[in-house]
Parts: sequence; C-alpha cells; structure tokens
Amino acid sequence: MGAAAAIAAALVALWVGLAFGGLANGEEPTPTVLRASFASFPDYLDPQLSYTAEGWAAMYNTYIPLLTYRHAGGGAGSEVIPGLARSLPKISDGGRKYVLHLRKGLRYSDGQPVRASDFEFTVERMFRLYSGGFPFFLDIVGAGQFLETGKGGIRGIAADNRTGRIAIRLGRPRGTFTNELALPFVALVPPDTPNRDRSGHPPPGTGPYAITSSRVGRGWTYERNPAWDGGNVTLLP
Repeated sequence: MGAAAAIAAALVALWVGLAFGGLANGEEPTPTVLRASFASFPDYLDPQLSYTAEGWAAMYNTYIPLLTYRHAGGGAGSEVIPGLARSLPKISDGGRKYVLHLRKGLRYSDGQPVRASDFEFTVERMFRLYSGGFPFFLDIVGAGQFLETGKGGIRGIAADNRTGRIAIRLGRPRGTFTNELALPFVALVPPDTPNRDRSGHPPPGTGPYAITSSRVGRGWTYERNPAWDGGNVTLLP
C-alpha cells in the first residue's frame, strides 16, 4: 500500500471512530468520548516510528505534520492541505527549495509552545530512531550524513523561531515531497521528547485529541487536547 493510500485508509478508520464512537450496544453518541476498534494493536504509538494504517489511524488526530491529508472519505482523503503550516509550501529553485510558515499560537497538549525548530528536531529524531520513514526524507541536503553520524544537524533545514519560517532544501527535485511532508513520520513533537520508542508514554501532540495513557498491546485512551482552540487546524466538523 502506498503512503497516500495508507493515510486515506487510516483516515477512514478514524472517522468511523469519531462519528460512531459510543454507539456500541445501542448507546447514544457521547461528544466527549472517542472510541475505536482495531484489528490489532498499532505497531507503535510514536509518530516518528509508526508505519501501519492502525498506527496512523490511532494518531491521526493527535499528531499533525506541517501538512496533512484532508479529513474526508474516498479520493478526497488523498488531498494534501495545510496542517500546522499556514499554507501549502512555496516551492522554488526548480523544485529543490520548500518554504513554509507555522501558524501562530500553536501549543502542544502539555502547554509547550510549538516552534519552527521543532520540525528540525522531529526530522532528526526520526533519523536517530532509524525509522522506516527515513528514506522519504533522504533527499534533504545533509540528511544522509546525519543518518550516518547522528551529529551536526541537517543543514538542509533552516528554522526561524521568531517568524515561524521553515525552509527545506533538497539535493534534487522530488515530485512527491509535498505529500511526504504530510506523513506522520514528521508530525511535530516537543524538543525534549526522548530518542526512543515512546509507545508506552506517547509524547504531547498538537491535534484535537491527546493520548493520555497507553498500555502497549492492550489499549490506550484519548482526551480532548486542552490546548486545542479550534483555530489550530480545521480538521474536525
């Protein structure tokens, strides 16, 4: 399954949970409760590591990348829209430079402010964890060297915390890069997130829901993200 198709499948699965959670056994819908059933426990509850539809569905409304996929069924669910970024990227230099700006006032579910440099940290964390998603981002200038050494940062990413500007330079044009910026592998997490699997203690996120507890292999719970004000990203009806 391709990345975009898997995202779409994950989206449909999560919308089922959002729309019909609480209807089991004849119950009436409960606006404050999100329930979902999965065929198996997600591979990870860590956005930089998960590479399955179950994992992406579980985290789709908890961790949001700079770009994301429209929350809709069918073909509409494959459309890339702004996520934490204010708009789709400005692409220049023959498809080798991408510039985005963070929305203002974003906060993680623990109250920490979201900063432009968190994107760089997130990408570095993905490489440090040797995530299955890192090949999508190897065309970023300096990414290969960082994968080998884990040091010195990724020189193809420049972030300005004052303005929220994020510039990404690729070594060669990559026609699918806008789609790849919408993958959960690069959903922003706070810069104090440890560089190890956090499935048992998922990091704070930026979506309308937060994972508040996780029992790996058994289940997890959501609560509304107290930092979500409805203006972060228009994802839910």
